[in-house]
Amino acid sequence: MSLKSLNDAIERVVMALLSALFAGLIFVVFLQVFSRNVLKVSMIWTPDVAQLLFSWCIFLGAAIAFRRGEHYEVNIFSKDAGRILKGFVELVGVITAAAVIYVLAGEGLTLARLTLSQEVVSLGISRTWFVAPIGIGGALMGLFLIERVVRDLRR
Repeated sequence: MSLKSLNDAIERVVMALLSALFAGLIFVVFLQVFSRNVLKVSMIWTPDVAQLLFSWCIFLGAAIAFRRGEHYEVNIFSKDAGRILKGFVELVGVITAAAVIYVLAGEGLTLARLTLSQEVVSLGISRTWFVAPIGIGGALMGLFLIERVVRDLRR
């Protein structure tokens, strides 16, 4: 199995998961608003569940956007710029992406370890579930960056 086909499979799984997480987020926020405004009952767990789902959506979605090249891009050189200049800019982009990915994956893992013993009282779960997507999203971005570098080197 090639890295591209592995990443294609990972992307399909993550997109299915993102669909479910986003649907859950919409439902929980709807439930929170409905219960507060119509039933006049406050559900103390809904903000925490919404925050949890939002965190997973953000970091997994960012990884998918990174793979698809859908993040913001600033063009500082014209399209007529030389091949060497384009290659240099691409190299700087890869190095910068690798640094950000290193921080997300590495520090995300550290943060997950630090929060293992912290409990979200309203849910009865570890706070690690709230920060785990940082490291997981970073790791996915790292895998997608490797695919991009291999593809670019073959060109």
